[in-house]
Amino acid sequence: MPLSQFYPVQHDPCTGEPYIRLPVPFERFTITPPRREDVPHIIRILNDDPVKRWIDGLPFPYLEEHAEEWVAATLEKSDAVLHELRIAEEEQPDGPPVAVSGCPVNCLRRTEEDGSQWFAGVVEFNRSYFPDVRDRTVQDRLISRNESRKAGDEEIVWCVGCEYRSHSTDKTHLADRNIHIASLKLAICHLKTI
Repeated sequence: MPLSQFYPVQHDPCTGEPYIRLPVPFERFTITPPRREDVPHIIRILNDDPVKRWIDGLPFPYLEEHAEEWVAATLEKSDAVLHELRIAEEEQPDGPPVAVSGCPVNCLRRTEEDGSQWFAGVVEFNRSYFPDVRDRTVQDRLISRNESRKAGDEEIVWCVGCEYRSHSTDKTHLADRNIHIASLKLAICHLKTI
């Protein structure tokens, strides 16, 4: 039997929210899109000293407006990817998996015995912006080449928890580029406290 175009994404039967459940021994964790109620948790985590030491390019202090902007922008991206998957499911229900523009889930949640969930952090999967390349000309060339590749191209360089590093120090520019969470570092720092 062919897999759904959504695989491995599942949908909560009550809310319809997409999620990916992590395998054993982490089965109590799921990855979902952000929720509006995550805002206070994001603010608390990103203003925590051990976390902020690992993060470049974020406003500090990290305010409610920053978290709300990130949640809204991330939900918009998630909805766009889910739309791509719905179209693929309708047009090619028995076809091979299609390549889409991104990952529709990125918020790590722990599910308790009673079914309640709590926000544990963020894990993002993005095309790399080559943050370790210090030569701006080389970095710009690598970014341009990577961004020009079509979805599904095996030559795309991916980054887990990699955010765009603007060469500008203008905070408005940073916010406009939706540079908000150094995801994997955030999740790792926060999970150490779980």
